Amino acid sequence: MNDATAGAETVRAPAPGMLEVTITKGADVEQTLAGAIKKISPAAKFHGTGIVITRITDDHYIVRAHTSVPAGLVRHCNF
Repeated sequence: MNDATAGAETVRAPAPGMLEVTITKGADVEQTLAGAIKKISPAAKFHGTGIVITRITDDHYIVRAHTSVPAGLVRHCNF
């Protein structure tokens, strides 16, 4: 765990610009996802893309830079 994802356990970073995040019980979801966005932002800026947050379950999210999202925007979707 680190400051960028406080309240969450970063399960793994399967690729640059991508994080799998598990929200721990009692953690603030919005704050935790904001930390993950902050961590992914440099990759998104470098590639000129936005960020997509995919909710897999209530406590499991994938946060990644993605070409389907315009630069500077964050899109949320449910799996």
